[in-house]
Amino acid sequence: MFGIRTIGTHSQKIIPLVFLLIVIDIFLGGIISSALELVPGLVINKSEYWRLISFPFATTSAEGLVLFLFTFYLVAPRLEKILKGGVFLSLLPPLIFLQGVIHTLLFWNSSSALSGLEGISFFVLTLFVYMNPSTHLKVRFAPSLRLVFIITALIALWGSIKFYYIYDTGSDAVLISSASALFGILTASLCYLQIRFLKSFLKSEEKNSEPDIPNPEELRMAMISAEKSYRANSRKHDSEIPEEYENFDMEPEERLDYILDKILDSGQESLTPGELFFLKNYSNEKPGR
Repeated sequence: MFGIRTIGTHSQKIIPLVFLLIVIDIFLGGIISSALELVPGLVINKSEYWRLISFPFATTSAEGLVLFLFTFYLVAPRLEKILKGGVFLSLLPPLIFLQGVIHTLLFWNSSSALSGLEGISFFVLTLFVYMNPSTHLKVRFAPSLRLVFIITALIALWGSIKFYYIYDTGSDAVLISSASALFGILTASLCYLQIRFLKSFLKSEEKNSEPDIPNPEELRMAMISAEKSYRANSRKHDSEIPEEYENFDMEPEERLDYILDKILDSGQESLTPGELFFLKNYSNEKPGR
C-alpha cells in the first residue's frame, strides 16, 4: 500500500520538465513540438534522426498527458524502487529509440506525427502490474483501492476518448496511439519474461553451487555404518593367516629361535608378516599365558 507522494524520485522529476516544455511551446505557437515530434517522412527523407528520441517531449493530447502524469507520479516511482532506480532509468532511452524506429518503419508513408509518452506510460503500467499486482493506493479520507483496478479504469477512459476521436479527427491519430499502447504492453511483457527467466536462472545457479550437507540423523547413521565396516574389516584382517606362516617348514621351537636370531641381527623391522603372526600366536598359545 502506498499513498500520494511529493516529487522526489527520478521518474517524478521528469514531470516538471515535460510541463515546462509544454508551457513554453504554447507561448511559442507550437514551434518546439514541430521540432521534436516524430514524423516518419522527415526522418527518412530529410535525415532528421533526432526525432527518433525527442518525440516524448513534444506536446501531446490531454488524455495522453493525464495518463503520463498518473503513471510517472504514482506508478513509476514504485517500479523504480523495484528495479533499483538506475535500471529503470536505463531502460527508458532504448525503449524510446525502439518505439521511434518501429513507428517510422510502420508509418513511413503517413503524415501523422508521434508525440508524448503514451507508449512509455503503457510500458510502466503493464510492467508494474506484472511485478506487483496486489498493491493498494491509499488516499487520505478515502478507502484504499487496488492499483490494478485504478489502472484498468484509467486505460478504459483513455481508450474511450481515443475511440471518440475516430469520429472527430479521423483514424490515423487513433491508430498511432493504439500502436503506442500496444508497443508498451508488448515490450513490458517481454521485459517481465526476461526478468523471470533471469531470476530463475540465478536461483538455480545458487542452488547448484551450494554443497549438499546431510542432516544430523543421516550423518549419525553414516558414522555408525562406517564404524561397523571398520570393525568388520579389522577382525577379518586379524583372522587372516599369512601364506608364509602356513608354508614355513619348521618346528615351533626351531622357528622361534630363528626369529629371535633375526631380531638380534637385523632388528624387529626385518620380520615378515608371517613371522610377526607366528610370534603373536606363539605367545598366546604358550602355557601360563
